[in-house]
Amino acid sequence: MRTSVLLSVQSPPEQRPPKINRRQLCRTGKLKLDQEAGLWTPISGIACTCQRWLTQSIRTICAAAAMGLELYLDPLSQPSRAIYIFAKKNGIPFQMHTVHIIKGQNLSEQFSQVNCLRKLPVLKDGNFVLTESSAILIYLSSKYQVADHWYPADLQARARVHEYLGWHADNIRGTFGVLLWTKVLGPLIGIQVPEEKVERNRKSMVAALQRLEEKFLGDRAFLVGQQVTLADLMCLEELIQPVALGYNVFEGRPKLTAWRDRVEAFLGADLCQEAHSSILSILEQAAKKTLPVPPPEAHAGMQLRIARIP
Repeated sequence: MRTSVLLSVQSPPEQRPPKINRRQLCRTGKLKLDQEAGLWTPISGIACTCQRWLTQSIRTICAAAAMGLELYLDPLSQPSRAIYIFAKKNGIPFQMHTVHIIKGQNLSEQFSQVNCLRKLPVLKDGNFVLTESSAILIYLSSKYQVADHWYPADLQARARVHEYLGWHADNIRGTFGVLLWTKVLGPLIGIQVPEEKVERNRKSMVAALQRLEEKFLGDRAFLVGQQVTLADLMCLEELIQPVALGYNVFEGRPKLTAWRDRVEAFLGADLCQEAHSSILSILEQAAKKTLPVPPPEAHAGMQLRIARIP
């Protein structure tokens, strides 16, 4: 897939070359690009400073393009999986950096240079760094001009996607990932979460699922319409999390089960299996004691997260 790099190249006022019409110069043979050397030549009647400026511009553009798109993700993270699936499904080229939170890799000095908040996921596009999964998905949708159904151009359809993502952040995001902490991550650092908290979390999931079906799914094929959007992808990854931890949130919910089947059929079985393999095997790894033990420097943050479970 071809992509373009748009740069605003500024030079100091005293060095800035006169305005030129490069198209006109190319047509008249006064200006051409030497692809191998990366130089605009020959330039008849134009100051040498202009040639240097053009050459530097080309080199800047080529350097930015060479840096490419980088994604920092953890396969155990629901938002990370959503971004991975989206990029792969849409054929977006990227360099993958796997950052294992369970190993405390997000706390390293190297990663802090990428994101001072030490959280995932992170997108790095040249010198541009973006955090927060919804923002990343919207950025990718816009930059790579993916199929309109993902992030519709229609104002009201797009507003529905944003409506869900806002509700998702408050009602789904912090609720459906709790079981990973109570069943796997907590015990890894010697913490057993009280059973009353686990039960309270289960009730919160049930209530959220009820609202999800009533408010967003209804009689539609997908959450905000008749086609898959970013909302469906974000939701699917959150709902897969408790399933992998032994609590099937789709059981007894035929409408929601049919929705999941439609989304996964659209994404493709192979891509879903690839993205979900790590989380779907997490209980087996925990039982076999093959999971890495989080380093001491990660314990304080993990303890704080577990303490916040209502």
